[in-house]
Amino acid sequence: MSVDPNTKMPGYFDEEGNSPLPEFYEGNGPKTIHAVWQYLQLGPKAPTPE
Repeated sequence: MSVDPNTKMPGYFDEEGNSPLPEFYEGNGPKTIHAVWQYLQLGPKAPTPE
């Protein structure tokens, strides 16, 4: 595996902070980020995503 330090990460939220996935939290970016953070905090106890 190699790492290219010049690779840019894709943008996941628009300029207003909205997610491109309106089916989750009506596309509300901060709510989506909070939900992901809560899931990650479960660590090994996290259930497998659907």
